Amino acid sequence: MKKIIALILIVCLSLSMVGCGTENIEAVESVDANKAEDKTILIAAAASLKNCISDEIVPMFEEKYPNITVDATYDSSGKLQTQIEEGADVDVFMSASTKQMNALNEKKLMNEDSIVSLLENKIVLILPKDIEKNITSFEEILKANIIAV
Repeated sequence: MKKIIALILIVCLSLSMVGCGTENIEAVESVDANKAEDKTILIAAAASLKNCISDEIVPMFEEKYPNITVDATYDSSGKLQTQIEEGADVDVFMSASTKQMNALNEKKLMNEDSIVSLLENKIVLILPKDIEKNITSFEEILKANIIAV
């Protein structure tokens, strides 16, 4: 499942480079390891995406496109939105919410066609195998001796 999500994100990363800036589109469309000029793209992404982007997606993308370096910055989607509104030169914006995408789109700071719903964050309940079986849902979590978030 992780590989499928990573591949989808690589494709979307490649396609969504038109999201906030257009100067690097040619880099992805015409990459040839022997001819292409080295390029750098900047991703501004929700902090919750840091691990999957830095550990999985960026290395896979850079392996496929060795002439393109990916720099990434992570923060809250609202702070990243503000940075883009103030002129940050971002090529790809991956927000945790459609609210920020829609706000940037309304201000004509994004290409509307580049907005794609890719992922969602969900909280999950994970229990050790040896825990008592009396916790079966979030509603029963108060029965736990230890909780980690």
